[in-house]
Amino acid sequence: MDSLIVILVYLISLVIASPTSLVPSATPSPCSNLHALSNNGDRKIAIVIDTSGSMLDSDPDNLRLAAGKRIVDWLISDNEATSSKKADEVTVINFDDSPHLDYPLGDPGNADSAFDGMGADGGTFIAGGVEMAITQLTQQGSGDTVKRSGIFVFTDGEVFTALAEHYLY
Repeated sequence: MDSLIVILVYLISLVIASPTSLVPSATPSPCSNLHALSNNGDRKIAIVIDTSGSMLDSDPDNLRLAAGKRIVDWLISDNEATSSKKADEVTVINFDDSPHLDYPLGDPGNADSAFDGMGADGGTFIAGGVEMAITQLTQQGSGDTVKRSGIFVFTDGEVFTALAEHYLY
């Protein structure tokens, strides 16, 4: 992990201990016009999805899954790569009481179905999901991580697990 100098963690759709749900909005979201400085590829991206029981109330429309798919669709697949655009790599991980690798680091062109079986049940071990993402992004032979790696975490931030007590104290 020494080779990992910079890793960006975006906490997307963070709703801490709130009775509010994520629902589609009739008005444009302030996040609807997000963009990167370039889309020339050569990125390694981890998408970490909360599938704990609290997501039933926090995200009943599965917007976190739709957002994850949008990221995958935006990334450059092996088939879309050209001489001026390098292919990206993506990994998809979900977590409840423990992390689950749904799609190992690879071509984003094949990752859409990784979101299909995700539900909402169990506890919330966010650290396990992030740790698995770091392991995927830094695995031997996957290339440099500096200035080309990021982790998107979609969670409501409600930690309900005995493991959390261990990490908090």
